[in-house]
Amino acid sequence: MSGNSSGSRNSNSNGSGSRNSNSNGSGSRNRNRNSNGSSGQRVGGRFILLDRAHEAAVAVDRVVGRLPRSRNYLRDQARRSISSVCLNLAEGNAKRDKDRARFFRIALGSCYETSTAMRLVHSFGLAPSKDVRLAQGKLDEVQRMTWTIIKRLQA
Repeated sequence: MSGNSSGSRNSNSNGSGSRNSNSNGSGSRNRNRNSNGSSGQRVGGRFILLDRAHEAAVAVDRVVGRLPRSRNYLRDQARRSISSVCLNLAEGNAKRDKDRARFFRIALGSCYETSTAMRLVHSFGLAPSKDVRLAQGKLDEVQRMTWTIIKRLQA
């Protein structure tokens, strides 16, 4: 469920995402890039990572929106955590001081929380596996991109 959908990405030991390797030795320049070559940066004035987080939020909401009433607690928690991802990414993107990385770390933690909610939904058999895998794939991408930004800010 949490596996990568892209054949060019491999997980590394710290769970921070992936590294593309190629024969010309430029693998380090391509670390944690998504399919359009960005790593969460702005493209055309848009913060790509926030767009990806929004896509993940829509996918998560589609999954939890169909949960039975007896699982309202799981639905509400997943919605709160994915909202926290988007809101903290937006706020962190607007910051230009030492607090910037803190907002991205909070977003990453909330993304892990949302992923755990999706695992529970899957384990309990509460939603179609296909829908959960789609949401999880989007969350995995947001996690990788967020981790890349955090590492760059710490460098």
